[in-house]
Amino acid sequence: MAVSVAQVLKMDVLSQCRILAGGQHLDRPVEHINILEVFIEGDELLDFRNHLLLTTFAFTGNDSARQASMVELMARAGCAAILFQEGVVAPLADVVIASAERHGMPLIEVPGTVYYHQIIERLASVLLHDESYRLQHALAVHRRLAEASLAAAELPGLLACIAALLGRAVAVVGRLEDRIGASADWGDRPTPAPEQLFHATSLARIEGGWALSLRGSDWLVVAQRDPDDVLSPIDHVTLDEVVGAVALEIYRSRAIDQAGRRQREELLEALLTTSDAAALQALSVRLAKAGWTLGAGARARVVRLSLQPAGDGALADEGASDARERAIRGLVDVLALEDPKSPVAPFRGDAAWLPGDPGEGVGADARLRERLAGVLERVRDAGPHWRWRVGLGDPTPLGDAANLAQSLAQADKALAMSASLPELGNIVTWHQVAMPALLLELSARGDVRRWQSRVLGELLQVAAERADLIRTLDVFLDTGNAHKETARVLGIHPKTLKYRVERIEAMLGADVWHAEQRLSLHLAVKLARLNRPAG
Repeated sequence: MAVSVAQVLKMDVLSQCRILAGGQHLDRPVEHINILEVFIEGDELLDFRNHLLLTTFAFTGNDSARQASMVELMARAGCAAILFQEGVVAPLADVVIASAERHGMPLIEVPGTVYYHQIIERLASVLLHDESYRLQHALAVHRRLAEASLAAAELPGLLACIAALLGRAVAVVGRLEDRIGASADWGDRPTPAPEQLFHATSLARIEGGWALSLRGSDWLVVAQRDPDDVLSPIDHVTLDEVVGAVALEIYRSRAIDQAGRRQREELLEALLTTSDAAALQALSVRLAKAGWTLGAGARARVVRLSLQPAGDGALADEGASDARERAIRGLVDVLALEDPKSPVAPFRGDAAWLPGDPGEGVGADARLRERLAGVLERVRDAGPHWRWRVGLGDPTPLGDAANLAQSLAQADKALAMSASLPELGNIVTWHQVAMPALLLELSARGDVRRWQSRVLGELLQVAAERADLIRTLDVFLDTGNAHKETARVLGIHPKTLKYRVERIEAMLGADVWHAEQRLSLHLAVKLARLNRPAG
């Protein structure tokens, strides 16, 4: 069984070694161990390929030239590395170290308190698959992990410890959180998406490394050092030991995080549903303890944020529910970082936010919409079959507890109406939809439906097949019967528009230029568009 020089140096007996040269070549395999205490002249060498050579250099008599020659001969013979005991000869001269560096030979100084038999015993155990060494290594790993835990290093410290033990960068990926943490040397490496790791029920090979299941819906990802890097038996022992420690630390930190999230969700729920002034006053104390403040200038507004299916594909996607939950949690986290004192939390399956600056005066809604658009750009994508929709309630005074509930109701209505009015975009204010919302409420009345049916007649009956006619009439009336502007908005040729308008007039038996008929048509067609299925 071959191990690398780097892995040999991880043995506890060699923990205090100094690498004097050849540090870039510690990936050389070691298959044999040998002791050399006599000088060999010329090239009449035994086969030293993949040998780890132990020496004191005593036979060289402090002769730097002989020491440099010895290093060169061992390099040509294929020696994996030279370990020499300090204190027996004078410190090696620069010429010796330079020779080792030039020939890519790892030259490693071992403390004088470490003896050959200690190194041979442990390394031979590894090379012979000795189970006792595996147990010793497992115990050593366990001690290192215990020390990290006792030092209250939490997950970052634990991952740093594991990265040092493996000599590779590591990260932890969660089913809901994506990357939970990583060692400092992970750098800008991409983190595998959870969907790529579902198959890894134990230790599995993935692109760029390995993934190890952490007894649940989390994975420890180990980065490959280079394309030829492989895990040694020692690495497998290390990974066997770290699984439980990492899983336990994730469970502990996640329990703390979930408790905090539940507390914030419950607090936001209470805040938005209370109608009692005394209860609102009591909640303000809890808000302060949670680090939240309520609005600015004694005013606040509610913003509702929802991730909704853009079609049937969203619901059919494997893991769609998990992806949606991750995206909503990601949005909440981004808002919490941008506006840390403003209440924000998952709310009724989506999210709710009370921005610190609710906005006042001309342009306030536009500024908040622009800010939200920037936030949504930074939030993770849940996939092509989902789209974000946002509803903004009006700013409201905080004196009356019922005002927040009213702003919440407005935000919910704006959110609901946005699907029926795609021309408004995905971030909609209550001010934009107040009139359509009133019309939609009216349309539920039987007498209003009968009136609408009389006004639109045949056009309403074919609306399902010819929604373009309803849309054409709506835009045409919105623009004040302006042909050029209507054609521009619809993206059609003016002659096509002329044909559609003539057909609509023929179907309705109405004059779209008559003021009273135009008003009736306009209201009726608005109701038709609002009542059509969202999509």
